[in-house]
Amino acid sequence: MRISFSRRRPIEFLFEFVVNLLLEILWQLCGDILVALGRHLITTAPREPGTNPLLAALVLFALGCIGGGTVSAFFREPFFNSHPMPGASLILSPLVNGALMEFYGRWRERHGKDRTSLSTYWGGGVFALGMALVRFWWVTA
Repeated sequence: MRISFSRRRPIEFLFEFVVNLLLEILWQLCGDILVALGRHLITTAPREPGTNPLLAALVLFALGCIGGGTVSAFFREPFFNSHPMPGASLILSPLVNGALMEFYGRWRERHGKDRTSLSTYWGGGVFALGMALVRFWWVTA
């Protein structure tokens, strides 16, 4: 029995190598930008000049999705199997987490610290929505 391997021309190999290298660099650049924006949003007050609320929401949502994917990679099963309403976390999680983050933001203000974009009702809710969506999609798939 003879196994034959397809032989590539050197130009095809070079093209594939360059495209893979460029895609890897682009992927790394996107990740670095997302982390930098997330860090900026977590440490910057939402009312500070130059803070874009839509960009803040998109970055917090993306970070929530990454968090949801990370949690789902380790915990592949639902935490509560006998829940009568699957998907309730898509509504409850953003509401509860938004309220908790609003409480935390007010606590920070009372103690003389700036509020961050994450420590607002909307910031906490958007982050939790991203996390809950990915978690729900991953667990039910």
